[in-house]
Amino acid sequence: MLVGSILPLIVYTAILIFYVILWKDLYLKLANFNHFNICICLACSMLFYAISVNGAGGTISLTGCETVSFFLHFMSLSVFMWMVCEAIYIFCLMLYKYPDLENHRILLNIFPAIGYGCSFLMAAITIGVRVGQNQQYIVIRGSNYQCWLPIEQNVYWSFLAPIIVAIVIVLGLLVVSAGILMRIHNTGTGILTAEQELILVKKG
Repeated sequence: MLVGSILPLIVYTAILIFYVILWKDLYLKLANFNHFNICICLACSMLFYAISVNGAGGTISLTGCETVSFFLHFMSLSVFMWMVCEAIYIFCLMLYKYPDLENHRILLNIFPAIGYGCSFLMAAITIGVRVGQNQQYIVIRGSNYQCWLPIEQNVYWSFLAPIIVAIVIVLGLLVVSAGILMRIHNTGTGILTAEQELILVKKG
């Protein structure tokens, strides 16, 4: 299991290095901005997962295990929140002109609030409620503990519920976006001009 998390971590790190090298050319494009942050979240998730697997059974302290569990929870949720941002971006492409949207600084400010802010808030509320009620935040069985949320106490739903909601939102936006695109191509008229469609083809 450790190898299965280390290998993706290496790949995601290589992708992030590529983005950093080309940062000036990629930053202001929303699609690249979203993909960059998704890679960050995936890399961090793999890193904390590797630590949690290695720390299971008491090889790291209880406080350390809870910290790892929090950041694993936070970064895993962030992956899905950034997927919501990507779905919003695709939906907006169907409504606005490409050149105007690509450099839309409003969305560049909103997306981090969704991608990181929402997931951090959910993870923070979870650990705050559990600690405030003197209840377990991680799996503890006897003298052993695991660096993840306990399933039997329904804490796991603080992870599953946001993911389910995010998936529903993504699928809904993609279906609506596909419907708009089909209408545009079927009628030959609509929001996109021939020049904008050419830009879409070139962007691949």
